[in-house]
Amino acid sequence: MKFPFDFSLSLVFRLLFPGMVLAAVMWPVIAVLLSFARVSVDAKLGLPIAAVMFGWFVVLADQPIYILYEGRSWWPAKYRKRAIEKLSKQLSASSDLADKLYAEGDPRNIEYYIRELDFPLDKDGRPYAASPTRLGNIVEAFETYSNSVYGIDAIFYWPRLWIMLDKDLRNTLDESQAVADGALYVSFSLLLGLPIVFAYAVGGWLSFHPGWRLFDLPDLPGPFWTSLTFIVMLLLSRATYELCLWQQRVYGDLFRSLFDQFQDKLAFVDNAASIAVALGTNRQLALDNKFGVAALLLRWHRIHPSGESDTMTPEAWAEKKNGSSLLS
Repeated sequence: MKFPFDFSLSLVFRLLFPGMVLAAVMWPVIAVLLSFARVSVDAKLGLPIAAVMFGWFVVLADQPIYILYEGRSWWPAKYRKRAIEKLSKQLSASSDLADKLYAEGDPRNIEYYIRELDFPLDKDGRPYAASPTRLGNIVEAFETYSNSVYGIDAIFYWPRLWIMLDKDLRNTLDESQAVADGALYVSFSLLLGLPIVFAYAVGGWLSFHPGWRLFDLPDLPGPFWTSLTFIVMLLLSRATYELCLWQQRVYGDLFRSLFDQFQDKLAFVDNAASIAVALGTNRQLALDNKFGVAALLLRWHRIHPSGESDTMTPEAWAEKKNGSSLLS
């Protein structure tokens, strides 16, 4: 759930850091292509321009990056299932250890109980692994919090709440999210650069053979250092992902707090629920779950009439009701 980025320090962090990674990885190829085109560009000027361009690409890919890292799509079904099972076992083991430490009076139990906050809750209020990645479960946990507690669908109501917040609070939220985004973008950029650097390393080793010198790029270091760079990038990609999780938790707590403190700003819900009732929605349902009734009408143009097992459009309900009146 993102909004248009402002040209601020947050955007610089989101754009600059991953852009620099990709620009550095691609510069040897860029330099060769420019030389073929007989274009002379100083690296001191070319690298910053390339960093901005690649950073812009990463910012545009925000949603696909999160979808991939959260495990919502593009994962093989069997691997996704195994990953969820693995996280479920880890969660169960952590909870059992927390209970054991609590029974022994060991204060370390709180550290293991806190880990449960990284997972969403099922209908019985117990944490469970809904996603194959820890990032996916952290995001799922704070995005489903408002629905579990207040019946407020965060996906639908978050943009409507966002525009009601004052500028300082929005900046605070954006800065917190920007740190998390920046770390994830850098992890993605490093991961994206790995096959390219691997190809550089292979080409560097092949260049020792006279017949394969075509694959040797002049701006690359020696194949040993290129191979070492590959290993460092792999480790850094993992490290930045792990660090990203900490900031995602911080942002998640702020996200939850917004619905605790500012749900009264969603005053339009009462009017939308009243309209839904006038169109045929069950009145008691609107009293019990006005946020759900309002979201159903505004998002899907559907109502849930009394005595009906499923939802329908107001027009379909009116037609059905009129048909029933004629038959009677």
